Amino acid sequence: MFKYQIIAKDIQEKIENGQFKAGEQLPQESEMCKHYNASRITIREAMNQLVLQGLIIKRRGSGTFVKNIADDMQNKDSFPKSSQFSGFTKDRANFKVSSDIHNLSVVNPPIEVAEQLKISPNSFTYYICRTRLIDNKPVVVEYTYMPIDVISGVTLDTLKGSIYDYIEHTLMCTQNIGHIN
Repeated sequence: MFKYQIIAKDIQEKIENGQFKAGEQLPQESEMCKHYNASRITIREAMNQLVLQGLIIKRRGSGTFVKNIADDMQNKDSFPKSSQFSGFTKDRANFKVSSDIHNLSVVNPPIEVAEQLKISPNSFTYYICRTRLIDNKPVVVEYTYMPIDVISGVTLDTLKGSIYDYIEHTLMCTQNIGHIN
């Protein structure tokens, strides 16, 4: 595992266990460099990984903040929300989860999506639209953009199941990236 991945994993664990709280500003880059004995480039890459995972947001001129994550997996007034840390399928492990895929295409992302993903609007992304079903009942429609150069090899078969599972077990294994326990 690369150093930036180890750092990203450590920060993710600190977010998950509440050491860094939702809305809280993370330490400055220089502090992280000292804490992790790492270069600015390594810290920036770790932060970029966490942005792509949807755990943190960068605000130009203000700093980096932990994204506000709903503790409640289902709000009565809105669609069910998937956990940022495990995904829709894992959150509902006691149910039969499936997907109806409406669209899988390769597109240039809209400008606002490119900004959120920290990629160029000229980059290629998968655009995915699918309905998630629990016990064959439609529950939520997902609209997803994923950078192709970060998450490769997505197929219709991949989308029938868990994207998280694909990334964690198939994609990570083919890239020889291990897990830290």
